[in-house]
Amino acid sequence: MNLRRLGAHPRRFLAEAFAWLLPLIVVLELVGTTFGDAVRSTLGLLLLFLGIFWLSPAEPRAAAAPPPRWARITAIALGAVCLLAGALAVGVGVLRILEPKKIPITELPLFLREREGYLLLPLLAAWPLALGPRLIRGRRDARDHERVGLGIALVFLALLAQKYRNQGLFVLPYDKPWLGTVLVVLAVVLGSLMVVPKVPPLARFAVIVAAGVTLRWIGLSTWQIDPGVRDMLPLVKSAQDAFFSGHNPYAFHQMQRGSVVPLTYLPGMWLGWGVPRLAGLDFRVWGIVADVAVAVGLWWAAGRADEPQRSWGRGIAAGFAAAWFFSPSLMWNGIYAEPHAWWGVLAVVLAALLRRRWWLAMAALGVALATRHFALVLVPFVTIALIRDVGWRAAVPRLALTGAVAAVLLVPFVARDPDTFWFGTFHWLVEYGPVHQSWFWEKYGFSGPLYKAHATEWMPRAQAAIVVLMALVATRVRGPRKMIAPLGTAYVVFVMFNGIIWDSFYLGAALFAAFAAAGGAPAGPHALPQTAPPGRRRFIAGGVVLGAAAFAGLWLLWSLRAATSKVGEADARAHLEQTLAPGQAYVDLSSYRLAFVRGSLLLPRTAARVGTSLFDPRLGFAGIFGFDRATVVLRHARDESAVAELLAAGVPRDDVRFGRFRVATANQLKLERRLSAEPFGVTLAASPGAPPEALPKNGTAFASPSITFVQVVPKNCRIEGALRPMLYAHPAAGGELTVAWNDVELGRALAIVGGLEDSAVVWGRAAVDVRVRLDAKDSGRLHLKNLPYEYVTVVDTSKLGPGKHRVELTLTTANDNQRLTCVDGYVLR
Repeated sequence: MNLRRLGAHPRRFLAEAFAWLLPLIVVLELVGTTFGDAVRSTLGLLLLFLGIFWLSPAEPRAAAAPPPRWARITAIALGAVCLLAGALAVGVGVLRILEPKKIPITELPLFLREREGYLLLPLLAAWPLALGPRLIRGRRDARDHERVGLGIALVFLALLAQKYRNQGLFVLPYDKPWLGTVLVVLAVVLGSLMVVPKVPPLARFAVIVAAGVTLRWIGLSTWQIDPGVRDMLPLVKSAQDAFFSGHNPYAFHQMQRGSVVPLTYLPGMWLGWGVPRLAGLDFRVWGIVADVAVAVGLWWAAGRADEPQRSWGRGIAAGFAAAWFFSPSLMWNGIYAEPHAWWGVLAVVLAALLRRRWWLAMAALGVALATRHFALVLVPFVTIALIRDVGWRAAVPRLALTGAVAAVLLVPFVARDPDTFWFGTFHWLVEYGPVHQSWFWEKYGFSGPLYKAHATEWMPRAQAAIVVLMALVATRVRGPRKMIAPLGTAYVVFVMFNGIIWDSFYLGAALFAAFAAAGGAPAGPHALPQTAPPGRRRFIAGGVVLGAAAFAGLWLLWSLRAATSKVGEADARAHLEQTLAPGQAYVDLSSYRLAFVRGSLLLPRTAARVGTSLFDPRLGFAGIFGFDRATVVLRHARDESAVAELLAAGVPRDDVRFGRFRVATANQLKLERRLSAEPFGVTLAASPGAPPEALPKNGTAFASPSITFVQVVPKNCRIEGALRPMLYAHPAAGGELTVAWNDVELGRALAIVGGLEDSAVVWGRAAVDVRVRLDAKDSGRLHLKNLPYEYVTVVDTSKLGPGKHRVELTLTTANDNQRLTCVDGYVLR
């Protein structure tokens, strides 16, 4: 680094300095700390981003005269100090690993907590160890930035060799005896790349990517996809299970025991993961493919410039790829979470934008809009860059492609069930942040302090303001290269004011910085394709497609408005106030009540008994069947089956619609008796149609070589987190378990209720079917899904006549592993 040149060209010096600091974003995301002050640390991180966006890379410069002797001596001395400081940091880090009690980080004058220092100290050593030779050498080298990334990757490997845990979970299969050997080999390979001369840049880059893919592939065997300890990729897989089975993936999926969540991801976040699955591979391979797209996209974007900027940009790309691939946080996200799909498509958009491959950029932007909500920030900037580069006439068909791709991915899923789609992808996310706001208080970002100050209204205002402001700035800059600065600024600030801020959001933001540093150099003439205006037919066709895509976009906005509309709420509330009376049951289904999201009751204070499900224990053990009259309120087109069962069980009194709300009331729901309180008999068969075997008296237990375990006893079952008296049964796989009552006096109707006990709702397990037979005739069926819900079917018994009847409930399941089932029957007057 030439000191005389520093005074003459401060911007150039700062540009190079910020390019050196690019991998620090990946390091800070791993450490995930704000060092005790969220605002100051966030401002520092924002300054790092802004410096990279607006200063990197430096413009090309002519060869300079040799520096004076005193400057060379100073540079050599500074280089030696850097090497000494780096070696000291590495030494302290190694001693800390070997003797943690003798080298407490808290005693060092770093003002860091122990974990922060433990992670940061050896990682920060990568910079002085790479900068020292640079100062001693006295000239720039395209491999300087690559060496920083390789040094960070080596420290990451050292952390992994210590059985590093991310969020308390392993990121590598440490039980494999060969893993240590693999880590040593990878460390030797990366270390060799730092020192071996005259290796072609493409070969070095390919080795870095291959080494990273190898480690990521090994990491896939660390965990199985089980929501018992994680819930992101299992949610993706559950959505794919539904989609490949012909069902609507935008429904509610069972995650941890006793809880369900909606599908919160847009189609692009889960559809692509199915490609490896269809090929018979672990579908998390898609995350590795996305990371390769990030690295290759950076390398491709850097190739747009002429030498020496191209070599410098590709050195930055290789160094960033090394830090990216070997980060334990990236590995954790690859086997636990879902964001790699977004990073991959974002990298394609940015790379194509810088290379001015507009058809590819606009197609990728369409996928991005159907992948993550943050893609909306990209739209105005990419559109401005497109129109300024090719003109509005040539932009029309390309914009049409973006709209068509987004519409094809979004419209089919929204049209099938707009209410559930928007609940998961919009309403859920809006409510999730405030419910768990304490999680974000100490993270990088401004939402935590705003939550603390009860000033959440400033979050969306700041997000909208930064996008508008930077879009205005974007109209004044020229070319895709300079567009990255306002676009990246808008994206980073948008994230920092988001109601939900996960650490991984900054890895997506890091891609804007990486492409600004690696691919933002001025392009040579060979990298500027000429775009001819389209012919009249293509222009007209593009306009038609763009119009259709715009119509689809308006329809999507209308469906979102309709799904979240409160039209009719006041009228429904007024109707309830007039009709509800003491002694009635009032069940409010108008707002979802799931994990992390709790809706508000339309009528929170009423003389009636209030519940939030048809069998809410606050209504009593029998739910609505314990009352002469029950009223259910719900949003129109949601929970229709629940209302249908209610009206079938009782005598309909009224069914009124108020805008988006529906209020239904039924009389004569009082139960006569409960089957689980009556004497019963139990028989079972090893397979349907086989001769039945009688269980011991009361059906307490049974075991045989063909049936693993069967139990039928009256007990309190826990369903939806509440205890209720029912029959507790354990059917056998492939067999039939029949519970029978011989002398039952039936009334107007028979309601059969059932569900899986909460402890048995384990992801991936089979459902249970209940066949209802009255006097040896099939009279109804109940399908108990592997969800923490209670299901009901009503059988009309008014035509059976007086006297006693035989009631049989036959339970079957494809897999008896923890199929603890609760069933009961209510005889209605």
